Amino acid sequence: MTNHFTGLLADMANADYHDYIHIGSSGFKRLAQSPLHFWHTSPLNPEREKKEPSRIMVMGTAWHTGIWEPLLFGSSYAAKPDISPVSTVAALLSAALNDFEAFKAQHVAIPEGVGKTTKEGKALIADLAAQDKVGVEAEKFTQVMELVPGLLGKTLLSADDLDAVTKMVNAARSHPITRAIFSLPGGMAEHSLFWVDAATGAPCRIRPDYMVPPCPMFPYGLIVDGKTNDDSSPDAFARNAWNSEMFFQAAFYSDGFQQHFKTEQPPVFAWLGQERDAPYATAYYAAPTDFVEYGRRRYRRLLSVFAECLRTGVWPGYSQ
Repeated sequence: MTNHFTGLLADMANADYHDYIHIGSSGFKRLAQSPLHFWHTSPLNPEREKKEPSRIMVMGTAWHTGIWEPLLFGSSYAAKPDISPVSTVAALLSAALNDFEAFKAQHVAIPEGVGKTTKEGKALIADLAAQDKVGVEAEKFTQVMELVPGLLGKTLLSADDLDAVTKMVNAARSHPITRAIFSLPGGMAEHSLFWVDAATGAPCRIRPDYMVPPCPMFPYGLIVDGKTNDDSSPDAFARNAWNSEMFFQAAFYSDGFQQHFKTEQPPVFAWLGQERDAPYATAYYAAPTDFVEYGRRRYRRLLSVFAECLRTGVWPGYSQ
């Protein structure tokens, strides 16, 4: 999309959020490499390739849903059935999950006792083929029809991965700080916030995992962002925060929040660090003031570059 939409939305799908040209915090990392790198992965590129998420990314998204939107978790994720991936049932199930109505319209169960190699079976299959339908052995057809209702519309994880995500979610939600945060009034999970930067005219967007508007405990508000990792200890998390340039996120999210809620000071910004492996240790870390300020200086310079490139339509790579 090319408009400069502004506002706070509660029900925007994540895919739709990323289809706006507004720059988000992760965009500054690519822009720092070069404007061309930013453009290449942005909605401005008509040939942009959308990569399939990795297993770790899918687990991370499931974990986020389980923590911040627990009511959606059960309806959004399920374990893959324990069937051979190269079996006929697996192929039929894949077709059914891709388009269940089309599957039901095209596939017909062959009655019990009628073999495909018998004269009666061959005649039935030929008759169905003439109607552009496919005959399926009754046992396999029934198995697929019983599996589909519990899987339709859900992201499927292996049983082990779903178990690990569930344990991670339970560990995070049982943390005393998590319980305290959820007790605060007005909490908002996965809300999309859009604005236009007053100084540069650049369209901006953020999508915090969880926001709490100004309240007695947090007069200027609170932002919490979840990060899964291999090690959430203080030293390891600090190294990862620097190496992953998380200062962009802390600063940009804080400024977008402050701009929208018109607070005198930025909100508290904190990360929830979650380990992916047992014992699934969890920790909270607040972004230090100097860390946020460094991110602010960095992103402000890059925001001017983004605005100029957007104005001219020129997205240079490395210096010639």
